[in-house]
Amino acid sequence: MLLKDESNISLVTRENLVLFMCYPILSIVTVSLCFFTVLDKAVGQLTQVRLWTSILFTCVLLFVGIKLLAKNCKSASRTFLIIGMPALVMFSWFILPDQVPDEIWHIYRAINLTWTGGPTLQVPDILTYRMMPLTYADYYNALMTKDAWSTFHFVDRTLSAYYPHLYLFSGVLAELGKLLKLNPLIAVWMGRLGNSCFYLFCGYQMLKTIPIGKTISFVYLLNPMILELEASCSADAVLISVSVVFVAVFISSLISEEHTRRDCLILVILFVLVALSKQAYILMGCYFLSFCLVGKRGSRGRLVIGLSGVVALLGLVALLIIYPVGVDSEIGYAIDLMRQPAEFISVMMKTIWEQLPFWVSSFAGGSLGAFSVATWQPAFWCYLILLALSVVVNEGDSKQLAIGQRHFIWIASIVLVLILVLPFRAWSVKVDGRSDIIQGVQGRYYFPFMLLPLICSLNQRNEIVKQGCYFKYGMVIVSILFLDCVSILITFL
Repeated sequence: MLLKDESNISLVTRENLVLFMCYPILSIVTVSLCFFTVLDKAVGQLTQVRLWTSILFTCVLLFVGIKLLAKNCKSASRTFLIIGMPALVMFSWFILPDQVPDEIWHIYRAINLTWTGGPTLQVPDILTYRMMPLTYADYYNALMTKDAWSTFHFVDRTLSAYYPHLYLFSGVLAELGKLLKLNPLIAVWMGRLGNSCFYLFCGYQMLKTIPIGKTISFVYLLNPMILELEASCSADAVLISVSVVFVAVFISSLISEEHTRRDCLILVILFVLVALSKQAYILMGCYFLSFCLVGKRGSRGRLVIGLSGVVALLGLVALLIIYPVGVDSEIGYAIDLMRQPAEFISVMMKTIWEQLPFWVSSFAGGSLGAFSVATWQPAFWCYLILLALSVVVNEGDSKQLAIGQRHFIWIASIVLVLILVLPFRAWSVKVDGRSDIIQGVQGRYYFPFMLLPLICSLNQRNEIVKQGCYFKYGMVIVSILFLDCVSILITFL
């Protein structure tokens, strides 16, 4: 059964009350108090009372967190919540607005939740593009602005290609802050908190649902770059949240013996949400869906999957033949490149050779913020090693994917990478002036589905089953996040 809990723990218990109500409130209060202590320090107004109060609350949070981890160390979903809650609140406060890549434009959409598709968005002057606070001292001074909603301007970049549901969670809380006449910067933080809560819910459900690869999924969901994106107003936050649940349900469908109508309906709904969130995933999503719902029905199902693959290949060939030559568009540049097999292979090989280090760095947190926060490199490499280690040393799985299923996912993942990379051919040629390579792709673009090939790497023959992996890996991730927080503080103080 899809979306089934991994445990039989009753919903109404004292432990659940602490985990789902008291601990989130404690996390928000403690991290917020620490943030405003840093602001006071930045402007030279820090008092001993504020300092020691922050230290006291931090100690309480650590004590409660460790106690909860000790009691829930056998549950991946609960351990994820215990670590993720304060981590997301930390990123939502300490990474200043407009310091997450392209977030400023998404902030404008979030604070205009009721926007009906006009040519402009109304933006308060305190959130002016390229005039946002760059230090904690600037942020403190901006917070002191009185009646900041009364002076505003209009911007004509509306991100109209993004559907409204991508701003539902950030927009509702940002609009609430606007309604309460709070400072726009506080409204932005509330919007970030909305996306964070949705990610915690989706991550929790994902870890409860997925039947294999819980350990690697746990480590993956606590990726510092993912946490940074989820603690922002970016549309990618909702995309990633929905995608990880789709991945969990997809894997669960492959493992399960049969599908109920409810299971199929859940999978279709999740696919529609993913497709509406990012159109680049529509083709692959359709193929995943057909493979899951049809591919297990004996030889007839395999025949349908094979024929659909042939049809997709013929469709690509027809597109290469029919599509006009030299069209000045993203798809036009991509198709012109694919029409030249030798150049296509050369460009893709050089792209992978030169861009792979940047993809890995921007995937695993080599630099945070707008790639301006240089994290401590040992922490970055520690996370990469931890992610690789979780493939081999984990809590163990009773089942695994069949060889044919693995091959399908690997091929689909390669095609998905091409779908994400090729549209940047136009950017590379027109903006960067490079026709020998494709630039502009970031590692964060692979977040929604990169977990799939990682799960395919699991092999029961080579696994080392160890109990307590969630707790041990969690403690390492907490250390990494603490070091990342130090790097953030050094950057913006």
